[in-house]
Amino acid sequence: MRQNWIKDGISTEGISQITGLNTGTAMIFIGDDGENTIGVAAGANASLSPHDLENHTELFASAQYLLIQLETPAATVAKALQLAKKRGIITVLNPAPATALGNDCLKWVDIITPNETEAEALSGVEINDAEDAQMAAQLLHQQGVGIVVITLGSRGAYISSTDFMGLVPAINLQAIDTVAAGDTFNGALVVGLSEGMSIAAAVGFANAASAITVTRQGAQRAIPYRHELL
Repeated sequence: MRQNWIKDGISTEGISQITGLNTGTAMIFIGDDGENTIGVAAGANASLSPHDLENHTELFASAQYLLIQLETPAATVAKALQLAKKRGIITVLNPAPATALGNDCLKWVDIITPNETEAEALSGVEINDAEDAQMAAQLLHQQGVGIVVITLGSRGAYISSTDFMGLVPAINLQAIDTVAAGDTFNGALVVGLSEGMSIAAAVGFANAASAITVTRQGAQRAIPYRHELL
């Protein structure tokens, strides 16, 4: 995996190996409709501690954005968010898989990107339409989150922010495998924002990237390169 990242120009500076532990692994089941169920063996991911982050604070020095999710311990996620915010870094939390967060964790989050299931877990609101998404978003704003982007699968993504509020439609196509759609969306969203796109434009860019992903089988290998979006 490290060699593949290096080949793609991704820095591996912050990666460490732990004796006796495997890299985290997922077993993925795909339905006829392309939707997925995933079972995860966390492996070394579960051993990433707040202390480990303290040993790599130099990686936060020049960062503009922190994109983080919940496949590492909650205490480590909270520590990373705090380290980033104290340095003026914009924090983006993809709250996946759906997990209970500490009561004050969201105050460190600038942008949150749950899907319907995750938004319901965080807000208590069942998401069936844009009106429900708006209600859930308001509850997340009350917990300190600045921008809420709720991904709604084939319907697109609902944005709640001071600059834009409403649904950005998805690209209409036949999905064969939705694995990595959320990961692709989040990566592309931060790319767009880091290049100066508005939140609505960045979500549109992310929708396009994830649309390509769901037309392919697999996870990492399904994620498009930048030139494919152009």
